[in-house]
Parts: sequence; structure tokens; C-alpha cells
Amino acid sequence: MLLMTVVLLPVVLFLLFRAWQHLPGQARSGPDTPAATPPATAQAAPPDRTVRAATTARAPLPPADAPITDIATSLQARADAGDSLAACRLGMELLRCQQVPDEFAEHHFQELERQEKHHRDEGDTQRAERIAAGRRAQRDLLAACRGIPQATRDRAHHYLRLAALAGEPDAQLRYASGESLGLMGRFDRLTSPEVDAWRREAPALLARALAAGRPEAVQLLAEAYRPGDEATTTIVGWVIPNDPVQAHAYSLLQRQLSGGISPPGQRPAAGLDDAGRARAQALAEDLRQRHFDGVVVDPERVVLGLPPLTDPFALSKHAAVADRFCQSDAAGDAP
Repeated sequence: MLLMTVVLLPVVLFLLFRAWQHLPGQARSGPDTPAATPPATAQAAPPDRTVRAATTARAPLPPADAPITDIATSLQARADAGDSLAACRLGMELLRCQQVPDEFAEHHFQELERQEKHHRDEGDTQRAERIAAGRRAQRDLLAACRGIPQATRDRAHHYLRLAALAGEPDAQLRYASGESLGLMGRFDRLTSPEVDAWRREAPALLARALAAGRPEAVQLLAEAYRPGDEATTTIVGWVIPNDPVQAHAYSLLQRQLSGGISPPGQRPAAGLDDAGRARAQALAEDLRQRHFDGVVVDPERVVLGLPPLTDPFALSKHAAVADRFCQSDAAGDAP
């Protein structure tokens, strides 16, 4: 199932993108689309007055490995009372539950068991143990999420949006990515109020995350600015106009921040002349100095971007991964 999902994902995104292009009022991506305002100077999204980020120290969040069934009620109460960190954490946990439906279960676990046995037979005990730990973590997550009512799971996008508009960089990244919109296979949702609000807010929120020094924003922008249909690999590419200079600039910035690692599937700046390449180089250096000067960046975060919330290897160290989410001391601070 996991392999099939990987193969079909680009196809589904492409079909959704084509449907999106033909909706009334949606600008179509193409070579004649005007260049976007640089994200770092994009106009900020309007604040949401229903949730405001605290400017003083806030109560700590529950332990990162706490089951969602044990913390959902308290997080929801805090989020509804205006705690943007709690809204961020709750949105992340509910989104994780949305991504492990029941049909994810037995045949997927059987495949993981097969992989574990294969690596043990090959003598790769370390990888086998990682797969086993991930399988156990996924089973635990599936069991915990079954205790969360569907109506509560469906509010993942709501809480991520509140936290994003309140200034939490982790929520800004996940919300701007479009991951919480639930569009896969749901063409009817393209005209929903949630998608319309996201279309208006995502570019500016991504700019805020970039300004906060979040390396995942670089990866999302490098994908989003890619010319033509290449941009459909990320949903946020639907609302950021094509710009090959910006695309190349963010790709260069990725390589600079990652110590020279080229992201998977990245292509050279096709179609750029020497002047365009020079502009991209200058923009990449400007972005590095403004947002990442003196910042130590995890290469994995700048190359691969947002970690999958249900990846078995990530879940095998769930506490370590979750510790990276929604832990800023003040809204807008980089962790």
C-alpha cells in the first residue's frame, strides 16, 4: 500500500491541480504568469483575533510521546482558550490521526513484517530493529487514534490554522503546505471556504516561517516556484506564481544550507540565461544572510522538508520528532 501511495500521489496531485486551474477566479500557472513578490517581503496574512499567541511564558505542553487519547481534551480546552502552542500541537496530532485510517492496517503491517524479516535474514539487524520499532509505533498510533471521534479528527485543519495565524512557525509550515486540507481524491473540496482561506493566507504564512529561519520553508518554496507542471509536487505551488529565478534561488539556498546536498529530483535551472542565473545566485545569498546567517541548520530539514507524520521510521522515535513541533517559547520564534 505504501508503494502504491507513493506512485499514485503525483498523479492525484496533477489531476487536482488541473481541476483547480479551471475553477473560476484561479490564475493558471504558466510562462506568462507574473513573477511573485519575494516571500520575505510578502504582505502578512491578517491576524486571527480568536487566538492570540501569548507573549509571556506559557504552560508546557504534554510529553511528546503522550497518547492522543490522554491529551486531546486538555489540549482542546487550552487551544479554545487562546493557547496557540496547544492549538499547534493538537492540530498536528489530529492531522496524524487523519493520516492513519483503519484501512492502513493489516496488509501494511504485514509488509513491514516482511521487510523486517528480509533485513534480519540479510544480517542487517539495525535496520530490522528500526522497522520493528516503527511498526510497533504505528500500531500504537492507530489504536490511540481509534479513540478520537471523527468529528474531533476533522478539526485538525481548524486548529493548525488558528496556530498558524497566531504566529507558530511549525503550524505555519504545515498549514501552508496544504497537507491538512484533505484534498486527496476530494475534488468537491476545491471550492470549500477552507481552501479559499488557505489560498489567501498560505503564501504570507510561508514567508513568516522563512523569516523565522525555518529551513523547511526553503524546501517548500523551491518546489512551489518550479515552472509549469513541476510545481504540482506541492499543493502550495498552486497559489505561488511560477518563477524560474526564484525556484533556482531557493534550490541554491538548499544546497548552501545542507552543505552541498542536492535534494532528490532537483533539476538544474532549465531555460535560465546567464543573467537569470546571476539574479538567482544573488537572491540566494541575500536570503541566506537575512534569514540563516549564523544559524545551524539540520541538512535533513532543508533537503527533505516537513517530516511525514506517519512515517514508520519517524514514529519509531516519535518523541524526538514531536519535540520539534510547537515548542517555541514565544510565537514566531524559531526553535
